[in-house]
Amino acid sequence: MCWILSWNQLGDQQKHYLKQQAMALCVRSDILNTALMREKVASITSRIANREWPQRWPELLERLFQAAQRGLHAQTVVLLVLRNMGEETIAFNPHLPELRRQELQRGLLACMENVFPFFRTALRTSIAALQDKAANEAEATESVFCALDVLTAYLDWMPVAFIFGTGLLSQLCSLLPAGRSFVLRVVPMLAVAVATRKTSSIPIEHHK
Repeated sequence: MCWILSWNQLGDQQKHYLKQQAMALCVRSDILNTALMREKVASITSRIANREWPQRWPELLERLFQAAQRGLHAQTVVLLVLRNMGEETIAFNPHLPELRRQELQRGLLACMENVFPFFRTALRTSIAALQDKAANEAEATESVFCALDVLTAYLDWMPVAFIFGTGLLSQLCSLLPAGRSFVLRVVPMLAVAVATRKTSSIPIEHHK
């Protein structure tokens, strides 16, 4: 993906084409049938988003939420995209200027009223699939783990208003009876992190 490193040298039509192709990949069931390909598609999409969203790709989140309705594989890709974008706001990336990193964080905070409910809906959908005996257990397990993973990526810096009062703790605790090893390992840590969260690391005025 050397074109990512030379993104600023691409013309507007080239950038538009690549964004359209990335979104098309997010719903290609014939491509998203392996975990490796889901990670690759999410990586491509999120790396473009890091350079274009929200100023030059305002419709991204709406299109991602629509794509997530196309099944567990597509939902997993969308979660991975949002996880990658969230991680970029706290991780050092030599190819992402500090000003751009701050723009991403402010953009995500401004959209948290839509993003956080999506996380919870995705987690609820994944739990239902995990409990459905007719569903593919491996796919459902991956989807639940991905939903928990993306919550972890956002939990440290999302405003506390989107953590408390939403039933997130009870939703996490509802996973415990499932007894899966990854659930018993991840959920208690997430629940403790939520319960002990006192203040947001981001100034309140950013998400008014």
